[in-house]
Amino acid sequence: MRRFYKPSLCIPQHFLLTNPNLHHGLFSPDVVILDLSMPVMNGLEAARKIGSIAPKTAMVLFTMHSSDRLVKDAQEVGIRDVISKLEGPAMLLATIESIASKPRSQTK
Repeated sequence: MRRFYKPSLCIPQHFLLTNPNLHHGLFSPDVVILDLSMPVMNGLEAARKIGSIAPKTAMVLFTMHSSDRLVKDAQEVGIRDVISKLEGPAMLLATIESIASKPRSQTK
């Protein structure tokens, strides 16, 4: 999916979970885009960790998997939106723009 986005939107794999500044509260992104299937941990596990470290960060799950149960599980771990990859990058970008247009306290 990286080919659809400007380089400024690309986040190196594992950056958020390995960045030492995140663990010290020095780095708190506005939005984190997760996939359900990732090599080290799945997106739901990552969301739990990110939510405990950076609770004001909005999280979006961009995945090929889709079900009512997944949406419920995602919401339970703090993921704001679940976007199907079948909906394409336009939907993902619209979601990010929607989040970015609101004050940070309203994005959760």
